[in-house]
Parts: sequence; structure tokens; C-alpha cells
Amino acid sequence: MIPEQEVLPANSGLIFNLRLRFSAIAKNGAARFGLPFALLFACLPPLLAAYYIRTYGVNVIQWDEWDLVKFFDSWYSGTLTLKELFAQHNEHRTFFGRLFLMGLGHLTHLNTKAAMWASFGALCLLALLLYRLTTPKGTNLKTAIIRFVPISWLVFNWNQSENLLWGFQFQLVLMVLAVAVAVYGLTRSTGLDRFFWLAVISGIVASYSFANGLLIWPVGLAQILWQRYWRGNRGVRLFRPQALSWSLIAGAVYALYLFDYKTGPQHPSMLSFLQHPLLAVGHFLVYLGTPLGTDLNSSMAMGALLLTVYGCLAVALLANLSLLPTAQRDQLSGGFSLLLFTLLSG
Repeated sequence: MIPEQEVLPANSGLIFNLRLRFSAIAKNGAARFGLPFALLFACLPPLLAAYYIRTYGVNVIQWDEWDLVKFFDSWYSGTLTLKELFAQHNEHRTFFGRLFLMGLGHLTHLNTKAAMWASFGALCLLALLLYRLTTPKGTNLKTAIIRFVPISWLVFNWNQSENLLWGFQFQLVLMVLAVAVAVYGLTRSTGLDRFFWLAVISGIVASYSFANGLLIWPVGLAQILWQRYWRGNRGVRLFRPQALSWSLIAGAVYALYLFDYKTGPQHPSMLSFLQHPLLAVGHFLVYLGTPLGTDLNSSMAMGALLLTVYGCLAVALLANLSLLPTAQRDQLSGGFSLLLFTLLSG
């Protein structure tokens, strides 16, 4: 089975939170610290993550990685089918992640450390993309890097040790990266342009890499609605073809995902939170707070704190959003999309 790895989605929401909190102090920080120190603090987390993989990564197949062996058997015997590649893994359809891991395994003779480094590479791409998403145009380089420091520490958080040391988890990292690319594409899109189709392709990759990726479709539609509202008359012209195309593609993605879908006996009902509401709330808070917690109780406390901060920041931003130029409102739409994806993933 795939153990719950909630750190990466929670990091996505924390990024929006911390970007706003650090915006006000980044200018003062830029005056106190030189560019080399800012670069050092921003680059230290990926260096430490690389050291972590190099030191503790072991080339041993474990748990769900054994499922890949049967795909190699089918591949090498010439019996591999598209249906087999598209088959469920628990509640997930890991088509794209499965293809990547098979190709990588073929090139490396199924060296599991290669998949760990692939996850590391995907995290680096995610960090660079989030830097782009959270840095307004014209921002001083030193200020932008100081703002990016907390993002870097969260993306390469050691609390997600299994994501770093278990190559099979590349599929989860790929999903989060694809979600971020989709959000970025919608932020830059001004119609049915290349950025819109980049978002569509990324949404499909996210959906068929890990089940949480299916959330990009309602989140993306909410982002399109946001941008339509704040772009005024120009947004009205862009909204209908974007929203219609996005919704139709989403429907096709969901229909294909649910075709011949089977619920495993080990999976609880989707309505189980109604039967155990306190347990569900506790799980949600731990999910949010895990990147900053050291144990169950501290993670729950941090989750409650972050949820409160999220709410206060959202109310304050929405109250003053009309004062911002359109470009900044579009950029904030990406942040709210990441936050919404984070909350729905819980």
C-alpha cells in the first residue's frame, strides 16, 4: 500500500501563507543581509536533501515497488497492455508515474536510488516554479530570494523522509509538480492559448499520477472564475471558452478515471468523517501542521495555528483586493489555488 504522505500538499498551502508573511519584512531583510547569504539560506535545503538521499538512500525494493516487477515481466515478455498500465493502484491510477518509473528502471536495472534522485529533481523543479509564482515582476533579486527562503525549507522538508528515500513516491511528487504547473499556466493564460493548454496537460498528468491530482479541475475552475471576475470586461470575453473547455476536459478525465473503478475493501467510506467528526478534524489539523511539527500533538497545534492564519490572511486580502492592480490579483489567484488545493487534499 502507499502510506499517507501529506507533507507536499500541505507545503503548497504554506507557501502562499509564508510568501504573504515574508513580503512585508523581505525589504528590511534585504538591507541587512547580502545576496550571497540569501542565496546560501535558499540553496541550503536542497543541498541537505541531496545529502540525506546520498547518505541514507538504499537500493532495495520495498512495499509497493514490488508491483513494478510484474509490469517489467509483462513488458519483457511482450504482453504489456495499455489497460494494464492504466490499472488502479489502490484508489490511484498512476499511469504517468508508472511509465516514468518503468523507463527509469529499465535504464538503471531497477536501481531504486535513481527514483529517489528523480523525486529530488522534481522537487527542484517545483521549487523553481514556486519561486516564479511568488515573485512579482520587477522585484529586487535579493528581496525575492529572501522571500523564497521559507519556501525552499518547506519544499525540501525532512518530515517527508519517505518521499525522499522511497523512489516509488516519485508519483506523488510528480502529481504535486503537475498541479503547480497547471496553476502557473492558468495564472499566465489569457484565453485558449499555450498557457491554458499547458495547464490542461499538467492537470491530466496530475490526475493520472496520484488521486489527489483530480482536485486540480475544480480548483482550476475556481481560479478561472476568480480571474474572470477581477479582469472585468476583458475577463468576460476570456471566461466562457476557458471555463467551458476546462469543464468538458475535466468531465472526460473523471469519466475515464472512474471507468471500471473498483473500491477496495480496505478503504473506508468517503462519508466516514460524518461518523467520526472529531477524528476527521484531528487528521486534517495534523495534515496541515506536519511540515512544522515534530510529533502528533505539535503537528495538530501547528495545523490549528496555520488554519487560523490562513483564514485571517484570506479575509484581509479579499477585503483589500480591489486596491491591487490586475497583474497582482492574477498572481494571488495562483496562491489561493494552491491554498484551496491544500485544504481539499486534507
